[in-house]
Amino acid sequence: MSVVGLIDGDTERRVASLSPLAVAPAQQGKGIGGTLVRAVAERVDAAGQPLLVLEGSPVYYSRFGFEPAAAHSITITLPSWAPPEAAQVLRLHAIDPTMRGHVVYPPAFADY
Repeated sequence: MSVVGLIDGDTERRVASLSPLAVAPAQQGKGIGGTLVRAVAERVDAAGQPLLVLEGSPVYYSRFGFEPAAAHSITITLPSWAPPEAAQVLRLHAIDPTMRGHVVYPPAFADY
């Protein structure tokens, strides 16, 4: 899990991000990725956070409850090859309907 900024005008909040998440190709198909996604979502939820954002396959992450971020007024700048639906959000138990804005990654992410 990483922490990113969610900027809405002059307001910046820190939110949890599941990006990056990867499983070595030789280990894929063994449930490792799903276990990691569920474990992170549970920890973020237990910490009282309202949401978890990520960039990833809508087909894969929708099974865990992730939805297109744009539907919740949250935007993420994606690589040119990624479909808009790759920007996703998982709303957790501490839902805050005022959470909206643009996801900004820390400088350490700039080279990736």
